[in-house]
Amino acid sequence: EEQDRHQLEYGGGMSSTDGIFGNLSYTNTNLLGRGEHLRFFGQYGARSSAYQLSFIEPYLFGDMSAGIDFFTNRTNYLTPANIAGYSEARTGVNVTVNRPLPRRSRVSLAYAYEAIDTAVVDPGRHLESRITPVFVHETVDDPFAPRRGRRITARATIAGGLLGGTTNYVKPEIEAVQYIPHTSRTALGLRVNAGWLRPFGATETSPYYARFFLGGENQIRGVDIRSVGPVDSDNQMIGGDKFVLFNAEYYVDLHRRVRLVLFHDAGQAYTETQPMNFSNLRSSSGVELRVVLPKVNLPLRLIYGWNTDRDASQPAAAFKIGVGWSF
Repeated sequence: EEQDRHQLEYGGGMSSTDGIFGNLSYTNTNLLGRGEHLRFFGQYGARSSAYQLSFIEPYLFGDMSAGIDFFTNRTNYLTPANIAGYSEARTGVNVTVNRPLPRRSRVSLAYAYEAIDTAVVDPGRHLESRITPVFVHETVDDPFAPRRGRRITARATIAGGLLGGTTNYVKPEIEAVQYIPHTSRTALGLRVNAGWLRPFGATETSPYYARFFLGGENQIRGVDIRSVGPVDSDNQMIGGDKFVLFNAEYYVDLHRRVRLVLFHDAGQAYTETQPMNFSNLRSSSGVELRVVLPKVNLPLRLIYGWNTDRDASQPAAAFKIGVGWSF
């Protein structure tokens, strides 16, 4: 059945990362007659802006797909635990090739060249030339309201070296997600996430923008974004070269588009000289109401969390509003 290949979408929301924002996108789903996608996306918010022009070829050499993105974005991170704040602007291009594998798995390889301008902390321009191989195995039953299945993602970013640029580092990460059904209207969701960062060559210290900072509605819900991790003598966030994160959610489906979530989050980032120590994880427990909005098919999230294990700069409890999924 023939359908209109032109799609125009708009939306808006509020989150701890972006503040209040609005967005607009245009997509042509059959540009040259073989399913090619051309998309423009723009978003402007109080703390961030993002613009992207992308093209996807879904049938490269038969069973492969490829895409290219041109992008520019700006983000201002301002949190109570990081008084100085931090802002960055990124402009670049990203080329990705994907190939499906048996048993509901896939691999991809991305190359990106990016200019990263930072302010306040580690100011200046950094040029990154990097490749990122990714492996994904996924059997999740429903992307909007998952109840069963798993997703395992392993990636390793390699920047600099023979690729050029001004920054050299390796950054492997792994994430494992499992959904376990309980009753016809309830389920349990679990996530384990960890990463590691190491500079090499002429880069002696890991760049600030690439370091690990935890917090926010997608990691530890009751605290602000980038507010969990090591600090310096002035109590300023310096980020870690490794991290570990655990999330547990219990779902109660009140309606097809309304889900009540009980959650517990725990995680921590560590510097090069600190070993991973699970006894000092920062944690948050609470309740969340998740409503999938029509048209945009994204959940509006109303979150209340109690921060049982926290730093002195973090509140005992907090209310957050977010858009999107936790994991």
